[in-house]
Amino acid sequence: VISPHANNSIKKIYDIPTSAIPWITDQISAAWSVVINSLEEMPNNALKDKQILKEHNIYSLICIPIYNGTIINGFISIYTSKEDNKWSDDDYLLLLSASHISGICCTATCVKRAQEEERRLRTILLQHMPIGYEYLRVMRDNNHNIVDFKILDSNKLASKLLNIPNIFCGVVGSKIYPSRAHKEKLAYIQSTLYNGYTEHDIKVKRNLFRHVISVSPGDDEVINLFIDTTATINAFKAKYNSDKMFTDIFINIPVSEAIFDKEGRIINMNQKFMESFGITSLQDVDKYLLFDDPNFNKKDIDEIVSNNKYAFRTHYNFDSNTSFKTRRTGIVSMSCKTFRLLDRKSTR
Repeated sequence: VISPHANNSIKKIYDIPTSAIPWITDQISAAWSVVINSLEEMPNNALKDKQILKEHNIYSLICIPIYNGTIINGFISIYTSKEDNKWSDDDYLLLLSASHISGICCTATCVKRAQEEERRLRTILLQHMPIGYEYLRVMRDNNHNIVDFKILDSNKLASKLLNIPNIFCGVVGSKIYPSRAHKEKLAYIQSTLYNGYTEHDIKVKRNLFRHVISVSPGDDEVINLFIDTTATINAFKAKYNSDKMFTDIFINIPVSEAIFDKEGRIINMNQKFMESFGITSLQDVDKYLLFDDPNFNKKDIDEIVSNNKYAFRTHYNFDSNTSFKTRRTGIVSMSCKTFRLLDRKSTR
């Protein structure tokens, strides 16, 4: 720091790098003060410092480190130009007091900058993380009953998942929530404070669902985390509808259909298949294996195993069957088609 009214010769002093005055720098780094009444007092190992000071017309000086008890933030100095000076104790103590004040100010500035940076990074994190966030403090009446809450912090995603457009820090819940929703919110907050933790799922509106995790970090405070579960729920709905459609088609289609596992066991079949094979239930075919059925030759079995789709004809002889219970007899000509079913991992 230098006065704006200082002349150019003084301003040049502040361009001196610490490496150019190694002896003074070492003293300051060790938290020692430097008091020089005359350059002739400087020790022999300070010749470089002495030369630099002469070049800048400095003939006496006091340098005191700005020290906060942990680190040295720099130093504060006073000097005379063109002539020696006998520094008094008052001169030293005055500058020492100034250095202490400077150290306190430097520490406060560093703490403030660190806090501002922490708040900045926290704000960025909250606004961009894929989870809604809400920090609340409850408000009580004279009887200690919860009557409202204040929003201490939140992010944009919380506003979306709560379907409340005017959420901002400092606002109270009764100002932004409809009456019924406000009462439900107070009841939920009460439950969280009592249990310390709550979790639930809720439909916000059409095609918007959320999962809420709530914790109480301290007295009368609640943190809510909101997860958008819309995509997951829609996926479950789509799967349910797909499975239901498949089941409806499988059951009602006027074609004999059965589903086999990899070992050739029947795990499901429709009514038409049971009629075609004279079967009344799955228990009738619990010992049946497709690959051991004598009505299918080895070529057909190999084609079924190795192809995703295969079509063939056979003359099915029910009299030669001994592996399942059937009401049918004789030989029946059948046209057969097989399709390989795959799971989500493309496994047969």
